Amino acid sequence: MFHLRNQHLTVSILDPIKDQDRLGPRFCTGGYIYQVEDSTHGALFSGPEFPSKRPMVTNGQGLPEVFQFILYEDEREVEEEKLIIGVGIVDKRDPQLPYHLFTNSQTKKFCEWQISQDENFIRMETMQAYKQWAFQLTREVRLEGRTISSSTRIKNIGAGAAPFRWFAHPFFPLNPDWRCCRFLMPMQLPDNPAYSINAAQILEMKSSYNWQEGYFQLLENCQNEKFSAIQFHPQLQRIYVSGDFPLLKVAIWANERTFSFEPFYEDAVLAGEEKQWAIFYHF
Repeated sequence: MFHLRNQHLTVSILDPIKDQDRLGPRFCTGGYIYQVEDSTHGALFSGPEFPSKRPMVTNGQGLPEVFQFILYEDEREVEEEKLIIGVGIVDKRDPQLPYHLFTNSQTKKFCEWQISQDENFIRMETMQAYKQWAFQLTREVRLEGRTISSSTRIKNIGAGAAPFRWFAHPFFPLNPDWRCCRFLMPMQLPDNPAYSINAAQILEMKSSYNWQEGYFQLLENCQNEKFSAIQFHPQLQRIYVSGDFPLLKVAIWANERTFSFEPFYEDAVLAGEEKQWAIFYHF
């Protein structure tokens, strides 16, 4: 792994070559933050299987990011071989069964990254081309004081527009009192059996729910807002998280080991143009 360090934090980032056994078809393989450690409090992030030393690559841990939208005009999962941005060429593992990211997928060829690193940042750059699409992807993780920024840039060097759908998937440890976070942008929580919002506008997990099953829930009325939240943490008390991109939607997910919010951004990069955005974590 690669590491960014200062007197406050150590950021561990997967090496796309040496740590390839921890990578798969789901999470972007460049700039994948696998753990953050505080100099006083130790490891700060969790995962669906945490503290397993070798979680399934489709579950992962830490602060992964996802390009969910494959480069097709239709957002449904297609059955044939496909390009996933930041991952590479992905196909079914068993050609006789339907494609499924968790149960029937494999990375046939990972994209190749050019990597540069300084004491407070790491940059990974790749070029991907498939059918009519071609683009350059840059991922940069920067550590400044107690703030981590994770930025992404896509430059379209092909002839046609390149659509994408991206989201961050931070995995936070659970709090003993079941508090999760307080969203600082407008949103609404639909009726559901697993989560509630208390009088202080804090999202909580319901202790009565069977969390071994996990629960996924979309929030409402947050489209086109800028993401902003205070995440409550059992060691640090609070982590402030924000994004500089317009929201497509926000999902929340948790199981008995971790809680995550997932801010989504969707757009298309026209030929010869580029898009850039970032998410920030302040500890």
